[in-house]
Amino acid sequence: MFKGIILLIIFFVIAFLVGKLVSKIQLPAILGWLITGMIIGPHALNWMSQSMMDAEWFHII
Repeated sequence: MFKGIILLIIFFVIAFLVGKLVSKIQLPAILGWLITGMIIGPHALNWMSQSMMDAEWFHII
């Protein structure tokens, strides 16, 4: 469980940084967040597996 929470925090930090990077090129930060989510999610690099997203604690967030 703690590994999943640590990974989630790392993913939020990565999304924040990519959002800042995208803002530098005059695009909305949310575009960077969406791109990060697509890359990190279970359909691209699979860093956040489907089992992690199905976990009970994840539904609280």
